[in-house]
Amino acid sequence: IAAFLSGGHKQAVPFVLDINIAAACSARCLYCFTHQDKEKTTLPADRFKIANEVKNLSFNELCEIVRQFGKLGGKTIFICSDGEPLQNRTRFMALAHIARLEGLKVVTFTNMLPITPNFAAELQNNHINLVLKLESLDPGINSQIVRPSPDYVYKPLFGAQVPQQLVDVLAAYSSTL
Repeated sequence: IAAFLSGGHKQAVPFVLDINIAAACSARCLYCFTHQDKEKTTLPADRFKIANEVKNLSFNELCEIVRQFGKLGGKTIFICSDGEPLQNRTRFMALAHIARLEGLKVVTFTNMLPITPNFAAELQNNHINLVLKLESLDPGINSQIVRPSPDYVYKPLFGAQVPQQLVDVLAAYSSTL
């Protein structure tokens, strides 16, 4: 590790770095074991012990990690969260901007709840790659699993009913819709 960090040896640099930002979530997914719905779960309490003891990195610490990864020759940063990474739009976009300045590709996942047509366009304009959460093409099942608050508004797309936010993202990222 010391040789890798010192740059003394030409070592391979990880292609993707996952960083975890603190973020709330307005979904209560049935399978999620993070903070959102832990008081209603039947899972053992110690499953949350680590999450409760971990210190979240400050925004400045996250920025420094991104800068160092870029300088080491990293290629892609995956911005994760124990909630919804796009929930705090300003913080997310500022971190993504720093990553782009370092020449990094930015990837994140989203339950799509914070997305509006304007935000979808902003994400696309900033070359943010999205992993979109859709549990089922059946709106009832999708909402039952994700349990979003407020619920998704479903719209037709290619013969299926999908969340409006998915339509907005596809419209922003594609010229075919």
